[in-house]
Amino acid sequence: MELVPLVPCSDSVLTVSASHLLPLKRMAEQARLDFAALLALHGISGHVLAPAAGRRIALTDYYRVLQALSVQLQDETCHLSSRPLMPGTSHFIWSHVIGAENLCQAMQRVASAYNLLHGGSYNHVEYDAGSLRYLVDDRRFPYAASSDRQHIVFSLECVLIFLHCTLVMISSPALNQELLRVYSRRNGNEDSHHLRFLGVPVTRSPRQYGLVYSAGATWLPVTATPQTLPRSGAIYDRIIAQIESAQAAGGTITIAGQVEELLAAGLDSQQGVARQLGMSVATLRRRLAEEGHSFRGLRAQMRSRQAREMLIEGMRPTEVADRLGYSDTRSFNRAFSNWRNMTPAQFRRLKTSG
Repeated sequence: MELVPLVPCSDSVLTVSASHLLPLKRMAEQARLDFAALLALHGISGHVLAPAAGRRIALTDYYRVLQALSVQLQDETCHLSSRPLMPGTSHFIWSHVIGAENLCQAMQRVASAYNLLHGGSYNHVEYDAGSLRYLVDDRRFPYAASSDRQHIVFSLECVLIFLHCTLVMISSPALNQELLRVYSRRNGNEDSHHLRFLGVPVTRSPRQYGLVYSAGATWLPVTATPQTLPRSGAIYDRIIAQIESAQAAGGTITIAGQVEELLAAGLDSQQGVARQLGMSVATLRRRLAEEGHSFRGLRAQMRSRQAREMLIEGMRPTEVADRLGYSDTRSFNRAFSNWRNMTPAQFRRLKTSG
């Protein structure tokens, strides 16, 4: 597995590579729109598009450009999908949450509405005693022919941010504290700096994107009314506000979150993780203890999640044990039973019958 490099957030402004503007520029040109004028409207010089490595723009500016372009293109996907979403589609989709008994039910309704509009079962919601998850499997999604992989990955991560901020708006700001992690299909050597403002680790997944919340988020009430239901413009305003709030707080991720990212990327030893973070093992232990965690506990949680995902994907317990580095299947079976109160075989049968 590739190691995810930890890119420290700026203490002042969160940024993204200016290269992410190039697909938007192509779309604007195809629609005969003046992209340079759109950039200038937001105080961005056209020189940022020059072919020079390292050029970056503020994350908030990227979202302002994205919002403005979606309005001009009359497509809320900005031509990412071969099925355009007309202005007002987001408001229509989120209108389905009115009357939902809790956040879990609201998320299920939103997933169904998006699936209906896009013509496939790409969105789904899972929940159990450990977490509530909104998942997006885009492997057969009808992307526009001009969409390249890098743009797709970045755009889907922006979709996750859009979803999270909207869920906060229809429920409670407390949901920010319930977010545990983000799933992304990006490669390990790609920059996920823009996701850091969420303050949670990013876990690479081969098959889906996702937002993972604590189980407590399942029962949060839905507070949105027909009068307060957010529209697309208000959602972008919320995203920008949350980015600015993260910038004011330093935009940093916890030590526990950084450890989880490194564990997810393939590091397994406390010494290796400490070395990657530029600290001694003793310092790592102390910093984790200050946050209420231990390295052993975080590693057990990570292995539990990875084992669960591999079993769901159809791997046999022997394969999972080997992937996770256990000396034999019996050791893995004991560990899994401690995590889930059932054996891997029982878990597989439960998921198959469900």
